[in-house]
Amino acid sequence: LGDTAVSEHVFYDADDLVELYHRWVVFFYGTTVLAVLGGFFYVMKKAERLVKEGKQKTEEYMGLVAKFHPISYAAVAGIFGSFSVTFGKAIGELLAATSSDEKGNQFEEPFMYVFLFCMIATILMHTHYLAHGLEFFDALFIVPVFQCFFIVLSIMGT
Repeated sequence: LGDTAVSEHVFYDADDLVELYHRWVVFFYGTTVLAVLGGFFYVMKKAERLVKEGKQKTEEYMGLVAKFHPISYAAVAGIFGSFSVTFGKAIGELLAATSSDEKGNQFEEPFMYVFLFCMIATILMHTHYLAHGLEFFDALFIVPVFQCFFIVLSIMGT
């Protein structure tokens, strides 16, 4: 019979995480997701401006803007939610490294607090845009679209 290896957990400290985030695949992922976020955010703000000006019945709004307006809220909320999962994973890794005694106290590292701030900020933004989407559009549309963006990008980001 073959050897059965017990897998040991690898602990990542702040420097290890920063090094992992500097890989080209993370850059490509981040750039792509930020571009998609920017596109949906642009559509959302344009639609909000047209609605505020009372132009919901115009051709400008009824074109693609009207179709992507509800999707934009769910997409922006889902993207920010996936970012919060990524930052939460980083914080979890730093806490595990702190408890292992191998990597030292990660609370002394500034990146611990950068990740914590980013996680809190993205949770607040995720909640804000999801609430606005539910305020203006049907929950039977907003929630499934939000879940799709949240789950897919959370899997890709962690």
